Amino acid sequence: MNNRGWGLNEMLLYCGLLGIAFIIVIVLVEQNFKSLVTNPTDLGEEQVYTHKQIENNLIVASTKYLENQDIEIQNGSTIKITTKILKENNYISDLYDTNHELCTGYIIYSKQDDGYSYNPYIKCGNIYQTKGYIN
Repeated sequence: MNNRGWGLNEMLLYCGLLGIAFIIVIVLVEQNFKSLVTNPTDLGEEQVYTHKQIENNLIVASTKYLENQDIEIQNGSTIKITTKILKENNYISDLYDTNHELCTGYIIYSKQDDGYSYNPYIKCGNIYQTKGYIN
């Protein structure tokens, strides 16, 4: 009988508990790190979008802009709404593509007999440009 300290059973029990505690801590730290990396807004970085999402964002923002500004378009006429105008009026923020390139562009909004049409054109750095985009 050992009356002067821990025995083998106690030592294995404490080592096992300590090992389980380390595993739990590692899993929790890893999960928190992954959530910071996959959610750039938590780090104050830009939100990134696909080119199609950026074009759709421009359509939605320009529609709201036209509605709020009470701009009437005559049949057969067009209006060009730039990302600069939409940003200045707080309808959009900076738009970054998945390559982290800042995207700029415009919407050609036109009215015909059969309804309205929205044609978004964007340019993202030197990597992407919508076909038909004119500087």
